[in-house]
Amino acid sequence: NAHLERLDLTNNRIEEKGARSYATALANVTKIVDVELDDNRIGNAGTAALLELCEKNSAIQILRLQNNGITDDGILGIVETLKSNTSLKRLYLAFNTLSNASYEGMIRTLMINRTLEFVEFADYRLETTDLCSLRLLNDCNLLKLS
Repeated sequence: NAHLERLDLTNNRIEEKGARSYATALANVTKIVDVELDDNRIGNAGTAALLELCEKNSAIQILRLQNNGITDDGILGIVETLKSNTSLKRLYLAFNTLSNASYEGMIRTLMINRTLEFVEFADYRLETTDLCSLRLLNDCNLLKLS
């Protein structure tokens, strides 16, 4: 549907194969703004497919990937994509398996990406070394880090 603006497939167990299929199907839906795939076990491979979608479809402003089994490798892909992406404004990543490296990589990317306004990690616990990284946020456009 060319008029689709929001896709919510929360908790549908689409996994990585389904994520790849949806990414292919949504590539030409030019009005889609919000893609919600929380709780679908898409993992790093599914995340990579969705990142390719975001590169092809600049209408997407909100990407919700909470509780999907994304690890540091998946976050590295997100970090690389965000260095050049100018359409994503909100990114939800809570309840994935992330380490300090993911968090710090995201903070450093936010200094480059001036479009992203909101990133949610929610379940991440700051460690002492992260407090130094947080000081870097003063130089980015981020409105909220949750």
